[in-house]
Amino acid sequence: ASDETENFMPLTHMMATQLGKRLTDVRKDGSLWWLRPDGKTQVTIEYQQHADGSVTPLQIHTIVISTQHAEPLKAKRTEEQSG
Repeated sequence: ASDETENFMPLTHMMATQLGKRLTDVRKDGSLWWLRPDGKTQVTIEYQQHADGSVTPLQIHTIVISTQHAEPLKAKRTEEQSG
């Protein structure tokens, strides 16, 4: 548990989860029909540590998004499978 967010999850976890959800949403609604399941997300945040041990997020350092996708030039929208 963490006090960084209202749902008591670390901020990096919450952000990565939201990005992963968005990947799933755009794959399933057909916006990015060539995406395949099994996407991965990672968020790294730079923090400032205070004397009392608490931390304050300063900036997002890195966002990594990796996903499977259809092979370029061979992908056809009609071949999209539900999933």
